[in-house]
Amino acid sequence: FDQKWVRAQDFVPGKKFHGQVPSSYANAVQPHRKSTRKGESGRSSMVKNSDLLCPYFEQSGRCPLESTCEYAHGYMCDFCGLPKLHPSDEEKREMHVKECIAE
Repeated sequence: FDQKWVRAQDFVPGKKFHGQVPSSYANAVQPHRKSTRKGESGRSSMVKNSDLLCPYFEQSGRCPLESTCEYAHGYMCDFCGLPKLHPSDEEKREMHVKECIAE
């Protein structure tokens, strides 16, 4: 019986996670496989928290961490009325607007 969970760190909102999160689903299935795949721009496919939208802000327009949040807080979408437009990634904004129009 594996008891690694006993030594697991507690989840603390707002605290950086220093665990081992696979960079892709393929790495989750085969964790010991070396990843040689690069992103389209030649950079590593690791995603920074600041590239992702804050899940709290995305759902309600409010974030309990406010200015200390590591995630991006989106702009309000005129179609769905939710803050789901990425502030710095135009491609993600356009993709969301297309999804809203399609609904």
